[in-house]
Amino acid sequence: MTRTWYVLAVALVGLLHGGAHGDNDFDALSGLALGRQVYLRYCAGCHGPDGLAVYASAPSFALGERMQRPDGVLIRSIRGGLGDMPSWENKLPDSWLVEALGYVRDIAARAQANAPLTEEWPDYYFIFAPMGRDITREWWMNPNPP
Repeated sequence: MTRTWYVLAVALVGLLHGGAHGDNDFDALSGLALGRQVYLRYCAGCHGPDGLAVYASAPSFALGERMQRPDGVLIRSIRGGLGDMPSWENKLPDSWLVEALGYVRDIAARAQANAPLTEEWPDYYFIFAPMGRDITREWWMNPNPP
């Protein structure tokens, strides 16, 4: 089955404001700080900023979902896409994917230790909807209509 995605880039808000928070900001970051920013911009739209998924088909990392899998398996899933998740191969540097996975594992570890998960929604981020879903203001406000 061909996975075709429409991308609603809330990131356009940032572009309209001169791109002040573009990907170039990531160049000065490394490790967990880079992973956090990559996750919040590219993953949180579906997996939630605190690791609690927004959609039923997305794993909740804060609940430990998928965390038993080795890094190599998870990186392959991120690169190639899986289920409703699009492929990130050739869209983001591999080093960013590795750091984002490190941040995901940090979310899971903090949740398991009962540390508060208080991450806020970023100013702008990406969300996705499978083909056939109309991305409109109504969809954005209610992605699971009756």
